[in-house]
Amino acid sequence: GNYALAVTTTGKRGVAEAGTAQASALAADEILTVNGVSISLSAGLTQADVINRINEFSSQTGAVADGNGTGSTTRLYSQAFGTSASVDVISNVAAAGTSSGFGTSNISGTGANVVATVRGVSFNGQGNVLNVNSGAAKDLTISFAANTGVNSHQTVTRAQGNITIANDSLIFQIGANRDQTA
Repeated sequence: GNYALAVTTTGKRGVAEAGTAQASALAADEILTVNGVSISLSAGLTQADVINRINEFSSQTGAVADGNGTGSTTRLYSQAFGTSASVDVISNVAAAGTSSGFGTSNISGTGANVVATVRGVSFNGQGNVLNVNSGAAKDLTISFAANTGVNSHQTVTRAQGNITIANDSLIFQIGANRDQTA
């Protein structure tokens, strides 16, 4: 069959943005704690250096850093999508233009699950994966790709075209005579 597919609610990653943009190099050593993992930052690091340093720990924190936060602030987002995906960050240095900008109060964010329609029927996903559990497309599983650039923290959105499913299942002959199939 041929099924129209449209994302009505994007799947999102957990996001935490620095409250202040890092305008110049770090004035002092700083320790960021991201999802319980301490990351030491040395005085003199630029925002790009800070982002690279945070990303060295992505396999431990489950989070990725970029400079695409509001006003070009440093943004952290979870590698996973959905309501079980989150990111928490806190610094030992007050937010300022000469710090990472996260500050001494915990900043956290939780993701959202994708919601999409298949042939006009709405289905709720888990993270960025949608399982169609009824109708003609029952048992269809769709994994939505991450968007790019400033929207890399969420899935693609709106109409995604059509899904075509061909029934090319195998037919086995079960008897000695022609057309005895299962």
